[in-house]
Amino acid sequence: SWKRTLGSLGNWLIQTTLRLPVSDTQCGFKLFRSSTTRQLFIKQRRLDWAFDFEILYVAHRSGLKITELPVRWVNNFDSKVTLWGYVTTLMAVFSVKYHYWKGDYSL
Repeated sequence: SWKRTLGSLGNWLIQTTLRLPVSDTQCGFKLFRSSTTRQLFIKQRRLDWAFDFEILYVAHRSGLKITELPVRWVNNFDSKVTLWGYVTTLMAVFSVKYHYWKGDYSL
C-alpha cells in the first residue's frame, strides 16, 4: 500500500538525515524520565506528527540515553493519515535539522 511505502521512505529519510539510534521514530509509545522531560520539551518547535523525531533528535544531540524496547502493535487500518500528512512530516525532517543548525535546541 502507499502508506507502507511512504512510511518506509519516511523512516529511511529520518534515519539518513537525523542519524537517530532508534529504528522506529514514529511509534506512538514514548517514555521519558521526569528529570529530563522539561528540558527537552521546552525546546520543541514541532506541534505536528514530527514532534516524535524532533524530541528524539534533541535528546540524542544532548547526549541523553535513548533505549528502544519492543511493544506489541496492532495496525489501525482506519488511520486518518493522509498523503499530505506524510509529505509534511517528511518536510519536517529538514525543519528539525534547520532548527538544530540555528542553535534552537541547545540545552
